[in-house]
Amino acid sequence: MYLIGDIGGTSVRLALAQAGQILPDTLWRAPAGTEDFRAILAQYRAVYASGDIEGVAIAAAGAPRDGLLPLTNRAMVLDPEEIRAELGQVPVTLFNDMVGQGYGLSRLGPDGLRHLAGPQTGQGARLVVNIGTGLNACVVHEGPAGTFVPPSEAGNVTLPQVTDSLRALAGLHGGEVVAEDVISGRALPWLAKVLAERDNQQGADALAHAAVQRVIADALAAYMRDMVLCHMATGGIFLTGGVSMALADVLDWTEVHAAMVGGRAYADLLARVPVTLVTDPHVALRGCAAIAGAQT
Repeated sequence: MYLIGDIGGTSVRLALAQAGQILPDTLWRAPAGTEDFRAILAQYRAVYASGDIEGVAIAAAGAPRDGLLPLTNRAMVLDPEEIRAELGQVPVTLFNDMVGQGYGLSRLGPDGLRHLAGPQTGQGARLVVNIGTGLNACVVHEGPAGTFVPPSEAGNVTLPQVTDSLRALAGLHGGEVVAEDVISGRALPWLAKVLAERDNQQGADALAHAAVQRVIADALAAYMRDMVLCHMATGGIFLTGGVSMALADVLDWTEVHAAMVGGRAYADLLARVPVTLVTDPHVALRGCAAIAGAQT
């Protein structure tokens, strides 16, 4: 039995997995307000993990380095030694959250997906774009050896200034913006302030403004276009994360898809790329379970 986890900018989800599958009765979301992961583990173990843990597989929103995984948008650092101090001397695998989401994508059925725009299906590598507290994207390859998902920090690429609204926004941000500065939950209060002159607005309140919707639509179309062409992700774009869920109901996705396709090079290729919302909130945990299952 493996302990698996999905840690984002504002949430910690844990569960147990066996034979590559989540044990549904063990799903748990940590209370907000703590950055001490060992303490979170202790809370979880007190309720759910009475049996032996043979390993750990955790996807988190950050880039592993020097044996640790510091998160990008919160003051938490995952340390394998601290995890072992709580669980015993077990194998600990820490990886970028997009790796978890990429592996989880292949575990989803039709009830975990909602078509937004473009053709119903695509052929080839698939692109996962996670819009939550932050922004990231990854490519999912399927080959003879199975699924391969390279880690990524693609939310920090410079956002192309391809429309008047994006050029004006870059001017307000010192001349340049990275994609996460516009397409993310943490960007919403700033967008509401500079585009709608509203202070301290987040989530649905910020997204209610037409000017905010317009600039996010422009930015997302440009971002998805570049990501698809960089990776030749002709199998489709799959949007994940809480902000993606909110955007699904406020943006005109036919217009977003048309803007992504445009009229430049490879418009015919881009026109064949569908855009789909992932409605299953446990896609990253499903990926962690798959990775854990491959290690047993």
